[in-house]
Amino acid sequence: MGIVQKLKEMLSQRARSTQYLAEIAAGSDNEQRLINEKLTETVVVLTEISNVLRSKLDAVIAGSNQQQKLLNDKLSATIAQLNDVSNVLRTRLDAVVGALENQTKVVNQKLDAIIAKKD
Repeated sequence: MGIVQKLKEMLSQRARSTQYLAEIAAGSDNEQRLINEKLTETVVVLTEISNVLRSKLDAVIAGSNQQQKLLNDKLSATIAQLNDVSNVLRTRLDAVVGALENQTKVVNQKLDAIIAKKD
C-alpha cells in the first residue's frame, strides 16, 4: 500500500471518529435533556404531594386540638362532678360520725348508770 493510500485511509478513519464523537455528544445532550425533564416532573409531583400532605397534617393537627379541647372539657366536668360527690359523701360521713358519737355517748351513759347501780 502506498503512502497516499494510507493517508486517505487515516483521514477517512478520523472523519468517522469525528462523526461518532458528534453523534455521542448529540446523544448525550438528548439524554441530559430527558433526564432534566424527568427530574423537573419529579420535583413538580413531589411538591404536589408535599402540599397535599401539609394540608392533611394541618387538618390532623386541627382535629387533634379540637379533640384535646373536648377531652379537657369532659375532664373538667368529671372533676367537678367528683368534687360534688366528694362533698356530699363528706357531709354524709360527718353526719354518720356525729350520730355514732351521740350513740356512743348514750351507750356510755347507760353503761355508767348500770355500773353505778351495781355499786
